[in-house]
Amino acid sequence: MKPTAMAKADFVTSVVLVAFSIAYIVESYRMPRLEAQNINPWSAPGVVPGFLGLILFVLGLVLLVRSMAKGGHRLGWTAATVRENVAQAGIKRLLITALLCLVYAGFMMGNMPYWLATFLFVSAFTGVFEWNPEASRKRRMLGIAIAVTLGAATAAVVSITFEYGFLVTLP
Repeated sequence: MKPTAMAKADFVTSVVLVAFSIAYIVESYRMPRLEAQNINPWSAPGVVPGFLGLILFVLGLVLLVRSMAKGGHRLGWTAATVRENVAQAGIKRLLITALLCLVYAGFMMGNMPYWLATFLFVSAFTGVFEWNPEASRKRRMLGIAIAVTLGAATAAVVSITFEYGFLVTLP
């Protein structure tokens, strides 16, 4: 049986989902359980994320088994095929998105005010994906202005909504 491209994609996706869900479950378990405050254990902050992580884990395993049954685990990767696939525009956008999200969540959050991190992230994200080197200088400057405006508006609206509407203190 020759594996289809979708079976291979499902296999890779399932491995990522299973790994992500395990990390999600572990982090949910590490959340405070508020036992010292005599809080009902089922209302602890990690319960819902833990259940969601468990569901994601089970569904990831189902996808893993289905993809393996279709031969998706036979990836047939070589250095040339990896280079060829990474050179695709969609994969480049995916990698750039993952990198920007990692910088935002992994390094900016907690090291600077939420509104500033969000402003920088949204501005950079929009600027990177709207950048057109063949456009006129005026058009590129307009794109940068729009990216900065979107970043500022998003940071302001989200911060104000959470701080005053939901009464959630942001980092």
